[in-house]
Amino acid sequence: MARRARSRSRRNRREKQEGGHQLNIPLIAGLALFGVMLGLFGWAWLSFDEEAFEAAMKPPVVQADIAPAEQISQSQEEKDLVDEGEDDRVDDDEAPTPEGDVAETSDSSEEAAQSSEIQADAKKQAEPVATPPPLPKEKQVTLAPAPQPDLAADGPEGPLPVIAPDGRMAWQVYARPFDLTDPKIPKISVIIGGLGLSQAATEAAIQQLPGAVTLAFVPYSRNLEGWIAQARAAGHEVLLELPMEPFDYPKNDPGPHTLLTTLDPDENLTRLDWLLSQFTGYVGVTNFMGAKFTASAASMEPILAELNDRGLLYLDSKATRNSVAGDITAELEMPSVVSNKFIDRVASRVAIDARLFELERIAKSFGSAVGIGFPYPVTVERVSKWAKALRQKRYVLAPLSAVIQGKSPE
Repeated sequence: MARRARSRSRRNRREKQEGGHQLNIPLIAGLALFGVMLGLFGWAWLSFDEEAFEAAMKPPVVQADIAPAEQISQSQEEKDLVDEGEDDRVDDDEAPTPEGDVAETSDSSEEAAQSSEIQADAKKQAEPVATPPPLPKEKQVTLAPAPQPDLAADGPEGPLPVIAPDGRMAWQVYARPFDLTDPKIPKISVIIGGLGLSQAATEAAIQQLPGAVTLAFVPYSRNLEGWIAQARAAGHEVLLELPMEPFDYPKNDPGPHTLLTTLDPDENLTRLDWLLSQFTGYVGVTNFMGAKFTASAASMEPILAELNDRGLLYLDSKATRNSVAGDITAELEMPSVVSNKFIDRVASRVAIDARLFELERIAKSFGSAVGIGFPYPVTVERVSKWAKALRQKRYVLAPLSAVIQGKSPE
């Protein structure tokens, strides 16, 4: 038993010694590696050159020798003169007088002149640009009374417009007075049509729109004479709308006494007399619908000739691009004008404002512009607001007759 105990004790001591040797090997290896790293770090620290490091971090500096501007200019001028001398050789008897000496003697004067010009330009740029003053406010005007006996004659259905014995015409006598005839001032005419059918819309147009806006009435209102009197009392020039045949007639019917391409000229003239006799005091007429009728020369020529003989003007609303009204009125030397835009095909504030701006652009380019709208509440509101600021921009709102009077002769 004692022998076994001693043997076991020796075996335990041997195992402990072997385990201790195994644990010491990693420790010794780690200490050795640490010592090596510490030595390398110390060597790097002692050998670090701070000045070389800063020099290496700075960006490279490139130096180039550039000749002064005067020397470059001078050498280039000399080269140019040499080239010109070689290229422009002429015979002795044709040689021009040399200009080199003159140029040399005038260098100082040219430099002084250039300096004074630069100073003058700088002074002009420094001075504020004078803004043109706005146009004077519109004056109150009174239209001539209507009807006037020498401008009307009895017809089968009522009074019809005629040219007075002294040559006066309705489109001039019943026109709204207009005195801004300066061709440099762009004129814009706005016509609101379709009036007389709705009492609320007609009253709003008469009362809320500026007097320079021209109003066009349909011939079917019960109180037509009363509406015309109110409109003219408020300063509005008035037009009569003539119902004319559209392409989709009779599905789209303008109303009784419509002028049709299927009728002979005499029948249309009879209908025209009825339409013209519904009221007095208008300066002219415009087409109500009529895309098909205004494209027919055979139908339009007798109507326009009759209107011209009665001293009336004609506004072509351009219901179709194929309208022949402009060509016929030019042949007749009839006072007429063609509309440029419908301002409220889309009855919204943004769309109407955009159309009114387009009228300004057209008037600025061509001297005048004409736009047609309808008595929608939004149209009346936008035109009224736009018109208030128009003269501040040096545009003028003009009645239709003023645009025709301002047309240049062709």
